Amino acid sequence: MIRVLVICSLILAYSYTAQAAEGYFHYGVTFVLALASGWSWEEAVTIASANLAVDINEETVASLEMTDSRRWPHMARKNYRFHCFSQTNDKSASRHNDRNDDVKANLAQLEERANRSIEYAKVSQAPADSTRMLIAIGVYLHCQQDSWFHSGFGGEWDGHVLETLLAMLFQMPDPDHAAARPEKTERAVNETLERLIGFKTRKDGISRQIQHHEMITLKRLLTHAHIKKMGKRERRQCHQSLMSLWLYNVLSQRDRESEIARDHLRENLFLSPRCRVVHRQVFSGNLHQRWVQLPLEIIPRLDLDGLPTQIAPDGAYERRD
Repeated sequence: MIRVLVICSLILAYSYTAQAAEGYFHYGVTFVLALASGWSWEEAVTIASANLAVDINEETVASLEMTDSRRWPHMARKNYRFHCFSQTNDKSASRHNDRNDDVKANLAQLEERANRSIEYAKVSQAPADSTRMLIAIGVYLHCQQDSWFHSGFGGEWDGHVLETLLAMLFQMPDPDHAAARPEKTERAVNETLERLIGFKTRKDGISRQIQHHEMITLKRLLTHAHIKKMGKRERRQCHQSLMSLWLYNVLSQRDRESEIARDHLRENLFLSPRCRVVHRQVFSGNLHQRWVQLPLEIIPRLDLDGLPTQIAPDGAYERRD
């Protein structure tokens, strides 16, 4: 009886922590980098929403399972396919900021699917195909980002459930927190930008560039030591606020304010005392008082293959309520 309770508790805990991971990173970082690199407001929303959707839809969210052949809880196959856990020990690769071959192969498959969808959408020019393209890019980026956040936990039957539970109990940074392992976060951010620029160039032949010092600022605000001391709610608010300021600064310096959706330009952003410290230390010099309110995500419903379940001819997709 005790064994059953322990198993059920672990499964419930994993389901909770998987969905409670830093979703604002998957959505917020992806959105600001997509918009800054030249994707339109609507395209950036769809890409970022599809990224977050992987952690929201039951068909794709990371979970533990028990099967007839394996009675003890173990990682579901979707954890490897959509969340880029390695099936074997990857601690050595992680120490060298590398990834196991199975993770690389899985990423290559998802990237190839995104590339095929881009080529198909270019030929068809159909809104529905454009939406499929954007969602495929978002699903790929989720796994790409997770490949760094889940680095070093390959081959474990529970992923990083134990580490997450200990973090919750002792108020420590979870492996999925951007500030927990700054080097992994920096690689996730750099690679996200690189892929967004690559996909945009493949689609339109052009993209926007982001300056090196601007990327340093973004990575610093995500990984600042003070962030580790914040609770989840304050951390989320601080990250979102500082990303909003960062995005406006990038766009305004290039006379791209017209790319901001109407009614999303704001002034006089409130920051908590600890977040103000991060702001002062990360942003050197005077910033504009304006900021970009990040739009609400519009989560697509995904099937077992990570594909949108239904897309209308005008490009609208079935939402995950």
